[in-house]
Amino acid sequence: MKPLIAVVSGIVLFVSALVILVPTPADAGGAACAAAADQKGISNAPKGYEDVKQMIFFAVLEGMYRDGVSTEIATLLTSIDPESNMTRYFVYGCPLCMPAYDAIRVYKGRAPLSDKMKSDTFGDGLSEVIREQLAIDDPQVRVETFQALILDWVKQYQERRRLTPEEAEQWRRHLDGMREKGNALLAQYLKSGGSMAKTYAGWEKCPACEGSNGAMNP
Repeated sequence: MKPLIAVVSGIVLFVSALVILVPTPADAGGAACAAAADQKGISNAPKGYEDVKQMIFFAVLEGMYRDGVSTEIATLLTSIDPESNMTRYFVYGCPLCMPAYDAIRVYKGRAPLSDKMKSDTFGDGLSEVIREQLAIDDPQVRVETFQALILDWVKQYQERRRLTPEEAEQWRRHLDGMREKGNALLAQYLKSGGSMAKTYAGWEKCPACEGSNGAMNP
């Protein structure tokens, strides 16, 4: 009987531990997830700029798949100005622009999905209004439209991370520092004159910088 009692006692202790560790539906969510992660030494806070760059890359890539952005739009967004050889929708060299630019390049070369429909993305595509605004000659409208897309993609990606206030603040600090660098580069290009200034004429801010920061500062 003693071995049987020991086995039963062990099972009871194991089940009790599960009840304590697994959050109930009422407790599930940001606070419970954060507490569990903290016990395991896991943090959703960025450890450096590389973490932020990866976040931007995956947020943009996921957002494009989720929205079903067309290859035509992806090609437009990664286009290069032939005169200046600079990216037309990104501040070249900006720490927030470049991972977003790379994500769109990866998406543009995506392979078909393994489904019966032979699709290569998930969503229905951007609205006609957004597509037109992205291609419009007016640089302010074009940049602001793209900025809104970046904001939405980063916001949705970060919301699923269920950040604690402290983690969110660390993301904001990192993003703000990288935004300063991106906008400083833009200012240099605009002051340089010539073809580079022409490429970014009409830009007031870096769209990737302002969009990603706006996502973390509602």
